[in-house]
Parts: sequence; C-alpha cells; structure tokens
Amino acid sequence: TPAGVLVAVRDDDGTVLQLNDPQNLVLRSTRAYDGVATGLASRPEASETLLTIDDPPRLVLVSAALAPVRTARMEDFTDLAVADVVPASPRWLSDTRVAFAGECYRGAGKVHCYYEHSIAEETNSASPRTERIGIPDEVRLTDLRVRGDTDVWIGGANGAVHRIRRNPVEPRPSERTLLDHDVAAIVDTGEALWALSASTGELTVLEPAR
Repeated sequence: TPAGVLVAVRDDDGTVLQLNDPQNLVLRSTRAYDGVATGLASRPEASETLLTIDDPPRLVLVSAALAPVRTARMEDFTDLAVADVVPASPRWLSDTRVAFAGECYRGAGKVHCYYEHSIAEETNSASPRTERIGIPDEVRLTDLRVRGDTDVWIGGANGAVHRIRRNPVEPRPSERTLLDHDVAAIVDTGEALWALSASTGELTVLEPAR
C-alpha cells in the first residue's frame, strides 16, 4: 500500500494486520480483528485495503491506519441467502467494485461461485450491487485475477482455470482449461498470466501479454 507493506497474520484466535516500513520491513503498527483472514487485496494507488474474514463471514474495508472503514457482512446479502458463506480471494475491480470467491451457498459441494459486489454505501453505477456466477465442478476456488476491464481468470483446487468475461458479466464461464496440477495462485507479471501449483511448484502460461 502507499503507507507500507501490509501483512495479515492469522491463527485460531483471529487475525492481526501488520503494517511494515516499505524500505526495511520494520513493524510500524498492528491491529487485531476477530476471525481468520481468508484474503487481502490492496491497490497501489489507494490507501484502502479489502480484507475478507471467516467468522462472522464478511468483507472489511481497511484504512491506511488499519482501522475498519466499512463492513459488508455476508448475512446482509439477503437476496442471495449466503449468510454462512465465507468470502475469499478478494480483488479490486474499480474504486467501488470488488470481486471474491466462495461457496454459492453453505454446503454447495461441487459448485462454487464468483461474486462481484459494490462496496460503496451508495452507488450510482449501472452495474447490479451484487452478482453471483456458479462455477461447476469446483469444490474450492483458490484464486482469481482480473485482467483489464473484460476478463477474470479463476483457479480451482482440482486444476481447472476458468475465464469469465465482464462488462457485462456473463452468466457462466466462457472458457475452461484443465491443468495437470492444482492451481494455488494466478500471477500476472505483465508479460504473461501464469498458474502456480503449490504441489509441484510448476508455472503454466495461461495467456501471453496483449
């Protein structure tokens, strides 16, 4: 972040956010949060960070001082009935719109979902406040990466990589690539988009630079 390097340290008792000096990583400040962090997303050009937590399931907008600015609880998404669903792998789509992954509903089994949500308290955007897209044959979505304004790449624990077109959001993934290993993370180096395997350490090119 512009304020420094932000790290979420989690254990069974909760999560502590640590802000470290960007030059020497000396600890500057900390703040404790109830629940275990499931994801952290910062924007280099902004001071706010998005934190996802498991208990109670929620999205928290965090200030540069590590204080909560705004909280969106999953139980507040009453039209989706996802009160017990744990959000994970958050990403910023714009100044007010965010994406995250999670079960479509508690105990969804082999179908997980991609979510988009307007984090602002009020929005004049033409986009719906919250959208949800089911990803079939996925017991767990592991990571997602937004590329440009049109594509979202989503990795699955079983080795599948799904591509969703945005603006407008399509009702289902448009492409599916099955790899020989798990997808722990999707990495955009600017030169190419890669899928990283935790079990083998292998990197696979998904898409070269455009």
